[in-house]
Amino acid sequence: SDDSQNLCAQCDNSCDQCSGPNANECTSCNSSYHLDTSTNTCVDLNGCPVGTWPNSSSKLCAPCHGSCLTCDERFETDCVTCGASSYLTQEGKCVDNQGCPSTTYPDDTTNVCESCDGSCATCHAGGSGGCSSCALGSFLNQIASTCVSSSNCPSGTY
Repeated sequence: SDDSQNLCAQCDNSCDQCSGPNANECTSCNSSYHLDTSTNTCVDLNGCPVGTWPNSSSKLCAPCHGSCLTCDERFETDCVTCGASSYLTQEGKCVDNQGCPSTTYPDDTTNVCESCDGSCATCHAGGSGGCSSCALGSFLNQIASTCVSSSNCPSGTY
């Protein structure tokens, strides 16, 4: 309400309720918008700032889980990207470099837990030369970190 003129004044078109006529004075939003509480503006589905997600229940740009840099629009713990020195798992969780599942390794370039080479059971790096252990029937060549059959063990090894 505009107390100076005793009028009910119009909110910005994106606002459902507001404290003033401007787009940055929204207190709730119309149906297709979400309230960005950091700016009091109503934004569309893709307009929530980094570190928040459009919560359709509350109609707010809700904060992502603390480990996520950005998160999926369905839930705050479904990370899309992770902060510095965190790695994204295939399940959408951010973990430290010791938290990547055993069939993956922490890639410092992508900040993702990347899949091991198919010849590895577990790994510490990508490619066939990043194996830490091998699938059943293969043997780890510790010098090259590769998995080989017993007949292909290097000279001087068994």
